[in-house]
Amino acid sequence: EKSFIFKIYKLFLETPELVVCHSIIEKQTLQSLIPKVEGRIRFIHFGIDRKYFRCRNKTIKYILSIGRDRSRDYKFLAQVAKKMKDQRFVIVTSKSNSQGINFPDNVKLYYDLPYNKVKDLYCESKTVFIPLKELERASGQISFLEALASGNKVVVSKVKGILEYTDAFKNNIYFFSPDDIHGAVSSLKRSVEA
Repeated sequence: EKSFIFKIYKLFLETPELVVCHSIIEKQTLQSLIPKVEGRIRFIHFGIDRKYFRCRNKTIKYILSIGRDRSRDYKFLAQVAKKMKDQRFVIVTSKSNSQGINFPDNVKLYYDLPYNKVKDLYCESKTVFIPLKELERASGQISFLEALASGNKVVVSKVKGILEYTDAFKNNIYFFSPDDIHGAVSSLKRSVEA
């Protein structure tokens, strides 16, 4: 709160008539950090085009992980993949998210793919694995909702920002705690076998 950047954000956020948040946690954070805007913040559920991501022909070739933001824990995914050598993993991200990580041979990386290719990967996956770091903010919602819309089961870290979207899809979601390799492996095995 004492940083120069926060002061600039605070100044900008005190000006608009309305501030729209796509996450409850963002709304709560803004209200606590900048009390003047409390009456001008609205929460609108984040959404995706469910029709676009619906898979017409679903195959089950690999475990897919997608995400380019800094909340993704691909170092953790590499450790999980080493424990699940009988499974193939596919990751779609940016190069900066994978630098310095030693991935095992059962992991294939793709960088910065166009959305039509991403949709194809969703439709070829047996489950979607979203390992997230707890950053005390919203993260992972886009991939989470796209995966569910494509008819996939989703194995996801139990972090703030994800939990507010789970009520409608309880049967297809498998949770694990961040940094819990045993829990992640167990959840992945259950999702693949279900």
